Amino acid sequence: MSESPLGLWSCTNSEYHACHEAIGHSMIDCFRDSVLDYEARYVSGTTPPDEPTDAMRLGTALHALVLEPENFEDLIAVGPDCDRRSNANKDRWAEFEAAHPSHTILKPEQLVQVQQMRDSLRHNPFAAQLLAGAGRREQAIRWRDAPTELTLKARFDLVLDARIIVDVKTTSSLAGWRWRNTVNDRGYPRQAAHYIEGYRVTWACPGQGQHLHMVFTSEPPYEVAVFTLDADALMLGAQQNRKALDELAACYASGEWVSRHAGKIVSVSLPKYCFYDEENQ
Repeated sequence: MSESPLGLWSCTNSEYHACHEAIGHSMIDCFRDSVLDYEARYVSGTTPPDEPTDAMRLGTALHALVLEPENFEDLIAVGPDCDRRSNANKDRWAEFEAAHPSHTILKPEQLVQVQQMRDSLRHNPFAAQLLAGAGRREQAIRWRDAPTELTLKARFDLVLDARIIVDVKTTSSLAGWRWRNTVNDRGYPRQAAHYIEGYRVTWACPGQGQHLHMVFTSEPPYEVAVFTLDADALMLGAQQNRKALDELAACYASGEWVSRHAGKIVSVSLPKYCFYDEENQ
C-alpha cells in the first residue's frame, strides 16, 4: 500500500471513499465478510463501487441537513416531480442527473421526508444541543495502526470539543430490540471502536472520546434518540477489528488473497427457533 499523510484530512465524501490507501471501517467489515471481495474492491479494483440505494441517499441528505445546512444546496439536488415510468420522464430524470453530477439526487417526496426527520429534533432538546455544540463536522482523519503499520481512516459526522463523537444514523424503528439487532447486524460496535481509536491517536488523548449514536427514524411518527454502546460491546468491536487488521496485514504482506472457504467443508446448524416451531406444530 502507498503512504498517505496522517492526521486531519480535508476531503469530500467522494474523495474519502475513493481513497483505498487508507482502510476505513466499512473496508474492514468487507474483509471480514470475504477476503476475495475485499481484494476485488480495494486491491485489484475489478469490482466497481456499489450504486447508492434510496436509503443511502436519504442518509446522506439527513447528514447534510443536520450537520451542514449551509451547504445543503451544494450537496443535495431534488429531481423533477415525475413517476419515471414513461420513457419521456426517464429521459427527463436522466438529464437532471447529468446536470448535477456532484450532487446526491433526491425525489421530491424524499426531501419532505428528510425535512420531517430533521424537525423531530424539536422533541429531543438534548440531541439538538449536541448538534449545536462546538466542534468539527464531517472531519476525516488518517492514522497508523501501530501493530500492523497499516494506514487507517475515519470520517466523523461530528467531533465535539467536549471529546464526544456523534455518529448520525437512520432506522425504521427505535424499539429497543430492533435497534439492538440493527447495531449487531451492521457492525456498529466495530465502527464505534474504530472511531474511538482514531480519535485517541489523532488527538493524542490519554483516554478516549465518548461515542454516541444519534438515531433518526425514517418513518412517521418521526423521532430521534441518542444511544451509547456499553463497555462490553465496544470491547468486542475492538477485538474483532484487531483480528481483522492482523489478518489483513498478512494478506498485504504476502500478496495472497485466499478465500476463507477454500479447502473446507463447513457444517451449518439451524437456529434453535426452527426446532421449537416444529415441536409446537
